[in-house]
Amino acid sequence: MKLSYVAVQRSSHHKLSIGRPAGSKSWVSSSPACPQSSAEILYLSVELLGGALRCTQLHIMTEARTDTREAILRSARTTVETHGYTALSFRDLASEVGVKSASVHYHFPTKPDLAQALLDRRCADQEAFFEDLFSQTQNYETLIKGYIAMFRSGFDDGNRMCVAGVMSAEISGLPDPVRAAIRRFKDLNVAWISKMLRIKHPRMGAEPLGQRAFAIYAAVEGAQLIAHGLGGDAAAFDEVIAGFEASGLFSR
Repeated sequence: MKLSYVAVQRSSHHKLSIGRPAGSKSWVSSSPACPQSSAEILYLSVELLGGALRCTQLHIMTEARTDTREAILRSARTTVETHGYTALSFRDLASEVGVKSASVHYHFPTKPDLAQALLDRRCADQEAFFEDLFSQTQNYETLIKGYIAMFRSGFDDGNRMCVAGVMSAEISGLPDPVRAAIRRFKDLNVAWISKMLRIKHPRMGAEPLGQRAFAIYAAVEGAQLIAHGLGGDAAAFDEVIAGFEASGLFSR
């Protein structure tokens, strides 16, 4: 299946004709890139290449749908991170991505569906962040600094907040599945911060370790929320974090 998909892509871009019936007119462009749109290529492959490539035709269509879905998610994430969940508008997303509103509804039937997809992606990204961070060091101080720096980086990219954090501030208007996804993000962070703390406090009990980890998560998310409300003031974030450091939250 994957090889067929790659072959069709090559047929579109590298003039490689696959399974063309004898006597049929090739639809492969003589130029480096095929001039037809994705929809036209799909149609022509059905007409000219026949049933042998039905699986690859599905791949072409799936790829186009995946690209649209990803573009919608990227646009929606930027909107939520900068303006909050309530600012999400399917019409605005469609305009930004360059599709019709019906296409947005096709991938995400409702606004909560889109919110849950954003949180699922945020959880996956956060998991990958922690795995990468731990692969580089097992030093507690370096780990916690890396964690704080990750939240601070949002202010270098247009005052963007953590999706889960900004949705938490609007939780009263969110449906239960979205609330559950926010809790899942919290649990993920607490679990990984507990792993950091275990390095520094190998004999600490699981309950106090988890409580300390939750406090650290709340402190860093809260610092980002406060700085975001002040217009993306990174200095305000640093000041709040410095206060927590002085209190011993991160070090003791």
